[in-house]
Amino acid sequence: MQAFEEARNLLSELENDISVIRGFVDEKTRESNALLEEKLYYQKEIDKLVGDKDELDKVLGKCTVDMCPYRLSFEKVREGYKGDILELVKKRDFHFFMCYRGNYYARLESDHYREKTVVQYHKEIIDKHGFCWWAKFYKARTPDGDYEILEPFGESIRPKDFDTVGAMIRERVKERVLNGDPVYLFNYSPNPPDIELIVCNVVDFYYCEEGIPYQNDSSSSPAQCAYFPSYYMASKEDCTNCKDMDPQRCVLRFPSNFWFKIDAIQELEDVNDQFINLENCFSNDYINFAIPIFYPLLVSQKQQQRYFQQSGIFTRIEFTEDAKQVMLKSGNDERIIRVLEAIDSKGKPTPGAHVKRFKGVKDRDLWEYRFSKKGRIFVEFRNNSIAIEKLLFHT
Repeated sequence: MQAFEEARNLLSELENDISVIRGFVDEKTRESNALLEEKLYYQKEIDKLVGDKDELDKVLGKCTVDMCPYRLSFEKVREGYKGDILELVKKRDFHFFMCYRGNYYARLESDHYREKTVVQYHKEIIDKHGFCWWAKFYKARTPDGDYEILEPFGESIRPKDFDTVGAMIRERVKERVLNGDPVYLFNYSPNPPDIELIVCNVVDFYYCEEGIPYQNDSSSSPAQCAYFPSYYMASKEDCTNCKDMDPQRCVLRFPSNFWFKIDAIQELEDVNDQFINLENCFSNDYINFAIPIFYPLLVSQKQQQRYFQQSGIFTRIEFTEDAKQVMLKSGNDERIIRVLEAIDSKGKPTPGAHVKRFKGVKDRDLWEYRFSKKGRIFVEFRNNSIAIEKLLFHT
């Protein structure tokens, strides 16, 4: 009986010990669960902070660029050049020079974009429509739909100077094109494997802050994005009957501030000789790639060289001063340009619904062309030239 009583006491002690151990385990389990819950809470906070850090890094990155001492120095230099630019643009026959990333962007996304080069893309548009737009890219769309700045130190003309420097350059381009003086855009790709220099014939220059040319011009149909290479767009719908780019349906892959309307393009073989013949309009020296350059850069030719032959019938197209001013105010309206191109390619017309001999003067071969409901061009035909006597233009 004594052994039985001892066994029962031992069992009772073990039960008490088990109860204590169980209570200890329960307490530690609760502490562990509390720690795990706390860990999960702080992990969420850490994740949130890391996410905020990414956003903060983006902001700080931009702030760093804006506050960069180099950029501040560049701004002082550019501000000092502003008066020089206006004076230079008035007096000098300048051309444009830019660097670009070769065929990188044209071949960026898929096999479809790997089939053609930048030059081929633009030539196709020119062959189809007679012209295309070449943009100076300012930003590039990233896969997440955000945009990265391609020119962290800015461009040669800032948006705040569009109404002064930009307007002056645009007017000079228009004037020179009207006078038959060539304006060229030189594009240089310095990166292997596509090191090349190309030249384009400029017929119009346009500036706008990250938009498209003539975006708010109701007379421009279709919208000018119809004349962009396809890789310029992240998404695009049919432009046939579109008068304006719909930002909900058509999205630029490369928002740009400067656009060059070109009607001819060619690759240059003697690249070294071409660079020897080009000089920076401000330094009057060779283009120096050892220092930062704001693009588009204004350059001039030491020896005048023509790259594109005129194919028209007439050796000269003259404008009266009145007609020239109306033409400039019209923004070189495409309807007027098409009439002039038709005259230069076909010669003297036969009377029809939109053209007739003007009988108000004697001994002059003067014709009236109708290009819109109220738009008229009065053209005098001479031996080897034509004279635009008068323009009537209504928007």
